[in-house]
Amino acid sequence: MKVETHERIEQNRIAIESLDTPADPADAASVEEERTWLVNAIDRDQRMLPQLEQALERIKEDSFGWCDDSGEAIGLKRLLISPTTKYCIEAQERHEQIDKHQRQA
Repeated sequence: MKVETHERIEQNRIAIESLDTPADPADAASVEEERTWLVNAIDRDQRMLPQLEQALERIKEDSFGWCDDSGEAIGLKRLLISPTTKYCIEAQERHEQIDKHQRQA
């Protein structure tokens, strides 16, 4: 996943560099929309890289697949869906509730 993410970032950067700004305003708007989409994709992938590094570190430490909060097994199904997760479902829900309350305060 880490290699794929780096490759995707590079491909999106190349795609941005290859975009020309056309003279037609409608075409220019379309190109700008594509550019914005590519920048957002790069940003999302760059934010994913540290999470992938952390997951790889947990594999090295033999703590991958165990909840950072409870120590319980995260579960294969959840790890297959989100291999960078650090929490079991219950702990993740608890963290989301805390974040929600902090944003409302």
